[in-house]
Amino acid sequence: MLQSSRLLGGVLVGGKSKRMGTAKAMLRCGRTTIIEHIVELLRGVCEECVLLGDCEVRPVGLDSMITLPDLHSGDGPIGGLRSLLEHHSDGWSLLVGCDLPLLSVETLQTLIAHPRGDASVVAFRIDDRLETCCALYHGRLLPVVERALRDGALRLQHLVRSAPHVSIIPDVATSQSLANVNTPDDYERLRG
Repeated sequence: MLQSSRLLGGVLVGGKSKRMGTAKAMLRCGRTTIIEHIVELLRGVCEECVLLGDCEVRPVGLDSMITLPDLHSGDGPIGGLRSLLEHHSDGWSLLVGCDLPLLSVETLQTLIAHPRGDASVVAFRIDDRLETCCALYHGRLLPVVERALRDGALRLQHLVRSAPHVSIIPDVATSQSLANVNTPDDYERLRG
């Protein structure tokens, strides 16, 4: 378990990628894959970085990374968040999806530097939607996450809205860096 002053980064890699038809984490992002890009960014701002979920395929360079499996398959991102907060229950963790090929270190630094007050979550808000898969979560949220999982309430959007949270309105560049890829059309559009 990490000490509370440390920031842990977790990359969600266990999704089924049904709409994409192939593992999103393994899509090319410049000279690397999206997952390698995300891990490199997190290693630059976090004390430790882990993979979250059942990562069946990963680049050779990430073979030695700690992987925290979901307790129950099919829980989605909230299952990965549970594993992350259980591993680091007394401090802040940065949860990031593996489908953000344009994510930048500046976006992560903005999120990390934002005042948190008594919040349990810090997330960007674009229009009326919180960016729950690029957000900071405090370990004190773990009992709330576990209760949501027991109740079958698997949507992170609902969980975050019901918790004490801080939302950040991003500038245009930050909004663009949060664009995710869910379909082949999304991927082609972002590759531009």
